[in-house]
Amino acid sequence: MASTLDMNALSVAARTGQPQAQYRLGALHFSRGEIKPAMDWLERAAEQGAEEAQNLLGIIYLNGIGIPCQPQKALELFGAAAQRDLKEAHFNLAGLLFSGVVIRDSDAEAIKHLLRAAELRHRPALRVLGYLYSLARDTALQELATLCFTHAALLGDAHGEYMLGMRYINGVGIDANPDAGAYWLFRAADRQLYCAGRHLAALRMDMGEARLQQMAQLHVPDVNNLAARTIELRDPGVIAAPPPQSKQYPGLVCEYPGILEEHLCDYLVNLAAPNLRLSGVIDPATGKPLKTALRTSSSMNFQLSMYDMAVSIICRRMAGLSGTAANHAEPISVLRYLPGEEYQPHYDHFAVDACGAPMVQDDNGQRTVTVFVYLNTVDAGGETDFPRLALRVQPQKGKAVAFLNCDTTGKPNPDTLHAGLPVMRGEKWLVTLWFRERPFHWV
Repeated sequence: MASTLDMNALSVAARTGQPQAQYRLGALHFSRGEIKPAMDWLERAAEQGAEEAQNLLGIIYLNGIGIPCQPQKALELFGAAAQRDLKEAHFNLAGLLFSGVVIRDSDAEAIKHLLRAAELRHRPALRVLGYLYSLARDTALQELATLCFTHAALLGDAHGEYMLGMRYINGVGIDANPDAGAYWLFRAADRQLYCAGRHLAALRMDMGEARLQQMAQLHVPDVNNLAARTIELRDPGVIAAPPPQSKQYPGLVCEYPGILEEHLCDYLVNLAAPNLRLSGVIDPATGKPLKTALRTSSSMNFQLSMYDMAVSIICRRMAGLSGTAANHAEPISVLRYLPGEEYQPHYDHFAVDACGAPMVQDDNGQRTVTVFVYLNTVDAGGETDFPRLALRVQPQKGKAVAFLNCDTTGKPNPDTLHAGLPVMRGEKWLVTLWFRERPFHWV
């Protein structure tokens, strides 16, 4: 925390027109939640070309922090900072371009900026590029994925450490080495990465704490040799491939096993876990979140700045099952159910009035389709029950479920009544996208 003297010195320098002082003062106000003075100083610094100020302003506009969400303004700010080769701006610009929220069909430009951020050794860019390469069947790209995760891990990225550990354990893109795997999982768990802790707990049950510690201590990575392995970055290409589908979308409820790879499921869990809050429902009168005993899970909704290219690929796959464009989706919602927690029978569509119009009135229209993916396999319980269809779906990691909330005329379908049954043992994680009648406007 800056002292009063530091603050005064920054204020004096900022008032004389020094852009770096203006940026630092704005960033300090922002860290304190003082949005109005933060915006004032950041705008001044940005006007003078301070790229860090442009990037931070872009994040504020993108997420609507204390102001209305303005993705177009964020795009312009990230673009200006990227022109000055700020690695964070390249990464943020890549994510926003690939999300399709502002501009459609800009994948090639998004990849260009992601590659540049990775060249500049931006940790999240290296991690995300590793995820993109990991989706290929090509052996060379799998090895390249491991190299990206390695460099991200060496730079201190917890997600990179986790993925490197799992790749050593599973022998993916690198020779299997359980000792090395344990070492990197311990590193990621020390940084509070959720799935790393879960995997270590499972290994501890199998082999005991002493053996697990021994495995980790046996592996002392030669950091210099690892860091010296240069990465010849290339266009991942795989992102243009269609998502895997087991069948077409023929009816009211459909299951699609294996729609997401295990490591993509883990990525969403790791991103969401630190930000979980008690879940609510939508108040039909106001459209605002409402706490209720009907729903006892924890959840979080992604902000736009969390839509990196790996996350957007997940959205595209889910949209491919909906028959609706990805830009019709509400923000990603990740949910966790612990033992005994449930979501009692409910509908996903908004309640309608006597004339059939949704009671939640906004520019996006009715929730027409729901798609969710189980992010883990539940030990016991946690099925999704459709009582009017006599259907219970077993939660299995990577399996998607898609169903129509409304018929072709827009009338809510009563057969979509469904429930998340209580988890009996373990926990249940899933990611949900609700698709609207019209493109979703972020506010």
